[in-house]
Formats: sequence, C-alpha cells, structure tokens
Amino acid sequence: MNTLEAKELMKNAPRDEKPSRVNASLTRSQVAGIVDNYLETLRDDKILDHLMEKRVLQASRDRKRVLI
Repeated sequence: MNTLEAKELMKNAPRDEKPSRVNASLTRSQVAGIVDNYLETLRDDKILDHLMEKRVLQASRDRKRVLI
C-alpha cells in the first residue's frame, strides 16, 4: 500500500468522540488524526512499511485486529 491509497482509506475512517477500539484512551477522531498527520509527512508514492499499513487499516476500520 502506498501513501495515496492509505489516504483514500482514511477518508472513510470513523471520526467521532466515541472511544476507539484501537486504543480505548483515545477517541476515534484522535486515532484518525494521528494517522492522517503521519501520512501528510510522506510523499504520495511512498510504500508504507508493514506496521504502518496495519495502523492505517486499524484506524480506517476502528478495529484492533486486522488481516493484511
């Protein structure tokens, strides 16, 4: 997955004040914001490493466990 694909996934990420399933001490909006901020620092054609790809999928689906 490259940065552009990750940004597309994050457009549909839940962004509200409910506790996140990824990290219960953060809201879903905060988790999405953290991932968005990281993606903004990368070029659009940059390939994400395995761990960051997992974080994008977690934030976009609001799930702790995701299959890659």
